[in-house]
Amino acid sequence: MAESSDEKPNTQPPSSSHSDFSQYSKSKSSADTTLWIDYAAEQAQLAQKTAEEIVDSAIAITQYRVHRFLTTGSAHLHQTIVNFPMCLTKEKKFGEENF
Repeated sequence: MAESSDEKPNTQPPSSSHSDFSQYSKSKSSADTTLWIDYAAEQAQLAQKTAEEIVDSAIAITQYRVHRFLTTGSAHLHQTIVNFPMCLTKEKKFGEENF
């Protein structure tokens, strides 16, 4: 089946269906890109919110622990001040009994 020499090669521009597909493909990839960018922005906002919550939680916990430390330390100091004279008196009596 040889081709006849009368046939000319196809030099016409692509049909409109090919052109439509090209436009559809560009618009589809543009829509995909937009969806990807929207998803990335949403994930970035979620990460920022999570980081802020973690920092806020860490600050609250640290404040609570410092408050507990100071309260406990204050109570122990007060107890020591109250009991210290008694300790001196007992040591003095203990020292006198041994001589």
